[in-house]
Amino acid sequence: MGYSVAEGPEVETAWYNFEALNIPDWHPARGNFDTIFVDLW
Repeated sequence: MGYSVAEGPEVETAWYNFEALNIPDWHPARGNFDTIFVDLW
């Protein structure tokens, strides 16, 4: 069917997720929680 199995880490370190992408320490994406409130009405 053309499928292949990809091998690699399931979880990356903070370096690969943020520092390698030049996301600073104070950026909201590095917080423990990302909460978005949407008012539909």
